[in-house]
Amino acid sequence: MREVYRAGPQPPGEALRPLGAHVDIARLLRAGRVIGSTSSQEKAARMVSDLGYDAAVFRGPRSITDQLAEAAPEGLDVAQLLGRHGWAKFTTNEVAEVTGVSIGTLYQYFPNKFALIDAITRRHFDGVLAVLQTMDDDALSLTERVETLVHGMITIHSVNPALHRVLLEEAPSSTALQSAHDAFEAEYLRRYQVLVTAAGGRSDQASDQAAAQGLSAAVAGAIHDAARRGTLATPLLKREIIALAGAYLRLRTTIR
Repeated sequence: MREVYRAGPQPPGEALRPLGAHVDIARLLRAGRVIGSTSSQEKAARMVSDLGYDAAVFRGPRSITDQLAEAAPEGLDVAQLLGRHGWAKFTTNEVAEVTGVSIGTLYQYFPNKFALIDAITRRHFDGVLAVLQTMDDDALSLTERVETLVHGMITIHSVNPALHRVLLEEAPSSTALQSAHDAFEAEYLRRYQVLVTAAGGRSDQASDQAAAQGLSAAVAGAIHDAARRGTLATPLLKREIIALAGAYLRLRTTIR
């Protein structure tokens, strides 16, 4: 059994990154979750059941990245670091220092900062798609679907607005990430098209696809702009985005 996860001075609710310390020390750092790492599933289970860890990752068929994302879906301190410093000042040396792991250990999983940005971006993609999946429920009315969509998108972009700004405006794209982005974009638009169809789609599939593209751009643009302005938490803004999306979907069914 090895590390506890921490990030230096710890805001309440954040996950801890690797540090050779006892769980009690991690709690003193005001960690929301304490995550350990070890060599086997059996040891990981003991860390949770006997030693007081909230979760533990282990070397096995599932990647450490995926296990950490599941254990701390709200994000780890590496993403917070990227958001604070921006792409240009984001370095693997500082990541290793802040997380308390050796640079050699870090390189086993992330050989450079491009690999780190890829992992962070993929987690963001997964979070957005998870939000879109929640509105794909036939039991929900159109208004409830739109409210679920807007609330979820605002929530996921409110966790670390500075990070999303870096991902949108500063971070370069890699060949590997481009393929992930293409897959994300296809699924992203497909889920919006499900919403368009549920609202009363047309027999012309191309029109529904165009509507999904326009609606997704409008919602994402409003939310990204609010994140840059620092107004995401404004209830009035949320209400207006819901009204915008809902009005478009209803109006579209009357125009042929």
